[in-house]
Parts: sequence; structure tokens; C-alpha cells
Amino acid sequence: MTRTALLAGLAAAAALAAAPAARAQDADHFSWHGALARGKTLELSGISGSIRVEASTGTEVQVTAVKRGPADDRAEVRILTEQDDGGVTICAAYGRSGSCGRGNNHSHVRDNEASVDFVARVPAGVVFEGSMVSGDVEVAGLTASVQVNSVSGDVAVRHVHGNVSAHTVSGRATLEAVDGQRVEGNSVSGDVEFGGPVLENGRYSFHSVSGNLTLRVDGSLNAHVSISTVSGDMESDFPVTVGGGGRFGRRNLDFTVGSGNARIELSSVSGDFHLRRAGAAGR
Repeated sequence: MTRTALLAGLAAAAALAAAPAARAQDADHFSWHGALARGKTLELSGISGSIRVEASTGTEVQVTAVKRGPADDRAEVRILTEQDDGGVTICAAYGRSGSCGRGNNHSHVRDNEASVDFVARVPAGVVFEGSMVSGDVEVAGLTASVQVNSVSGDVAVRHVHGNVSAHTVSGRATLEAVDGQRVEGNSVSGDVEFGGPVLENGRYSFHSVSGNLTLRVDGSLNAHVSISTVSGDMESDFPVTVGGGGRFGRRNLDFTVGSGNARIELSSVSGDFHLRRAGAAGR
């Protein structure tokens, strides 16, 4: 082998070893995998479709996506990947002008019926952010902060150890077995449900306009609770103490459960409020 050929071979091998990620894409299928350090963020965003995320036992993030719908519409959708110091953003971009960046998706859809279903596997410590305009977003088993959003669809976060933010306009927000210091769930027209411990000095915020709010608390509850409503009713499995500035009015309830070192804020215009002990019979 000549010296030139040897140097070229070594250079090619070094380039492959240094590559942080790999991706593959045909007309309707996309895949990407790569290493992300703890604290870095994977962001997925789409217009129509779904996002499903689960924990990975390995060290790499793995993302696949499948386009669905009429062939002509699928041909106008591209799956784009952008990487920066904060992490990786992968989005479904519609049309030639489609692009995505961290925190936002400038894609535009006009008479396009194509959808994209994302599936991701995320290793421990990697932050996740997911957004879908029309479709469900579901996350399970992660050990870092999670933020999910949908305009028309359900959002669900289950068995997550970390802070959680879950928002939807016309769907249900479900936060189940969530263990975080800062947790919030919002829906305009759907129910909001939370299950998990209320941690010392934690902050918990749940809001809906017309949906019910249900909290199923694991273990003891020590929190100052503020409720704002127009026509909703409140039920509690926990003894409620009114005092030290506490208020009980038709539209505002302000009370303490236990020592009150955590804070819970609840609001719904017409929905009811349920403060439950996890595992209570019939609850």
C-alpha cells in the first residue's frame, strides 16, 4: 500500500470514529441515532401525527419517523435534523421553506394531509421536549425534565423522574407516576390528572377551563393549596385546615394540608377538583 493510500485510509477511519450521529432516510422512513450527554435536550416537533418516547437502556438516542397519507402529500414532507450545543432538534417540515430550530418549528401546511409518527428512545439524564399541532404526545420512563405540548391531542407523561410541563388545548393532560419538584399540567377543554408524590418545597400547578382536575397523591401531603373556580366543586380525601390567612369562598379556596411546605395551585372555570389519596378504594 502506498503512503498516500495509507494516509487516506487513516483519515477516513478517523472521520467515521469522530461522527457524533448517523441518520438514514428513504421516501417515507427516517432514522437517526447519536450520543447526547446528560442535561442535553432532544426536541421533536411535528404538525400532524404522533410522538411516542420511552427510556433507552443504551447510551444513544434513537429516533425513527414514518410518513403516512397520500403519496403526493408525503413527498412534500421532509424530516430535518439540527444539532447545536444544547442538543438535537428533529422536526417534520412541510414544503420547500420548512425548517426547524431549537424551540420552534416554522413549518407551514396548506392542504397537506400527510402525517408523521415519531418514536424515540432516550437514555438516562437526557431532557426531552416534544410538540405536535394535531396529534398525541406520550412520554414514559425518562429520568430528566420533560416538556410536551399539543394543540389538538392528548398529552401523557408516565413514570418520569424529573420536572414536567404538559400542555394541550383540546385534549386530556395525564401525568402519572411523576416524581418532580416542579410539575405543571394545563388543558383548555380537557381533564387534567396528576399522580405521584408531592415533594417537600415542590411547586405544582394544574389548570383547565372546562375540564376536571384530579390529583392522586402518593404518601403524605404537606402543601398549601390554592383553588380558583367559577362553578366547580372540591372533594378531598385529606383533612383541610383553614387558618393563618386561609380563605373559603365560592370562587376561591385557600387552605393548608399538613405542614404546608409545598405549594399547589389549581384553577378551572367549570370543572370539579378532586384531591385523592393514591390507591384509595373507588378513587
